[in-house]
Amino acid sequence: MEILKRIQYIIKATINTFLEDKINRVKKKRRPVHEYTDDSFFNHHYQETTNQKQHTTRRVDPNLVGHYAALEIPYGSDLETVTSAWKRLLKKYHPDLYSNDPGKIEIAQKITQGLNEAYATIQKALKENRVYL
Repeated sequence: MEILKRIQYIIKATINTFLEDKINRVKKKRRPVHEYTDDSFFNHHYQETTNQKQHTTRRVDPNLVGHYAALEIPYGSDLETVTSAWKRLLKKYHPDLYSNDPGKIEIAQKITQGLNEAYATIQKALKENRVYL
């Protein structure tokens, strides 16, 4: 049953990241020219171009999104958050906790390997500044 909850958390984290990215793109769309009257188009256009220079767009690395979702944290979290999530999930899914059932041990080993891979990949990306906030 815990595996189903984990899958639910992973799906939620992935969907939230993509929805947030889509909302940011929609907010940046401009109104058509015919909606402006008089000089308001030029004033609005000037404000948008100056605002665009101040704000950088958030680029999402699709490979890292899955790793962040595996750790059940939002995309772009800092290394401290990543480490605490990794430790929390390792305590929950460590194979030693399921020593009585060989089937559960195998599943726990796969989950633990996935968590370790996600942690290592995110840690490397954060050190190389490949995560865009």
